[in-house]
This record gives sequence, structure tokens and C-alpha cells, in this order.
Amino acid sequence: MNASLLKISLLLIAIALAISVVALAAPSNVSHPFPQDKYNENPLPALHANNNLSEGHFITKEHAIAKVSVGKEGELKSVELVTWKQHLANDEPKEQLVNTQIDPDRMVLVVKNYFPKGLDTKAGFYEKATLISVFDAQTGQLLESTVMGDWKGQRLP
Repeated sequence: MNASLLKISLLLIAIALAISVVALAAPSNVSHPFPQDKYNENPLPALHANNNLSEGHFITKEHAIAKVSVGKEGELKSVELVTWKQHLANDEPKEQLVNTQIDPDRMVLVVKNYFPKGLDTKAGFYEKATLISVFDAQTGQLLESTVMGDWKGQRLP
């Protein structure tokens, strides 16, 4: 009885191996879901370069400051009108990701607020935190919000 079970097991293993080899050796006809002439792997950014415009085309620094709620605990550290490329170099020099939706020469307003007593966020509590809010200078849209500081763990009760 054991010999017949062994023969059946070996036969099943051999069949499984044969199916695997055939499946791997079969040619793959995977193609792109869209025709090549209609698919653009490098689209133009949604937010085009606007560093050639005068400051009159942009929201005011006061408008950007008003968009950031810092309460009584926050202190305004700085507000700068720079290009997206300059912001990345200044505030995220180690970041390797590229946002293809924003042209490097798009103007942004970078608002930095300091929280000496810390800042409680969904990601946890940051001691001596700096909140960096980046707004599109032309539309006022918030593009990015980053908290930097000494992370102390999940939210405080």
C-alpha cells in the first residue's frame, strides 16, 4: 500500500513539474494596454514653469501665511518665493523622488513655522517641530506639507 502511494505521489510531482516547465517556456505576448501612438510615458507637467512672471501674478506672502493654521503655539520662521527646484535643494536635499507634475521652474511660496513645544500630527508627535508648507505661487494650491523634528511616537492622549 505504501509503495502505491509513493508511486502516485511521485507521478503527481512529475506532472506538476512538467506543467510548470511548459508554462514558463511558453512565449509571452504581453503588450501595453494602450496603443504606443496614444500613450505618452513623459507627459508635460501639469504645473508649467512660471518663473518668467512678475510677482504681481502670484499670491501674496500674507495670503500664504493665512492658509497655515499654527495656533498660539506656532511661530512664523520664514516665507520665501522660490522655484520648485530651489525648494527641493534647500528643504529636501536627500530626497531622490521626482514629481513630474511640477516643472522645476514653477514658482512656489515656502512657509516655515516653528513649534518649540512640539506638534501633534496623524503620524505622531514631533518635538521642536518645523512645519514646511509649500504653496503654488500662482494658484495658492497647497502642494506639499512636511513636518521635521524629533519624532517621539504616536499621538499623545
